[in-house]
Amino acid sequence: MSSVLRCLKLAKQFKGVIQSPKNTTSRISIRSSHDENWGYRVGKPDPRSEQLAQFACTISWWWFLWHLWHDYDMITGEFPHIFVEKWTDEELGIPPQ
Repeated sequence: MSSVLRCLKLAKQFKGVIQSPKNTTSRISIRSSHDENWGYRVGKPDPRSEQLAQFACTISWWWFLWHLWHDYDMITGEFPHIFVEKWTDEELGIPPQ
């Protein structure tokens, strides 16, 4: 019984969608996304919040690049690079011929 009532409510909601309006130009949407005064749910953002976000991004990038330059061992590892070409057959476990 509740499914029948639910279907009736949905039919009432979509009644306007099924019936086409007399004036078809009212259904055309106009985009104004390039307009300076346009905003999604809000007006222009507060300049203070933009400055705070810019400051936070600057500090974050500074911290990342500073540690990348000065603590590069975190990426490359703390042990020296191994040159496999310099290993002897004995070190590799290859029996002598």
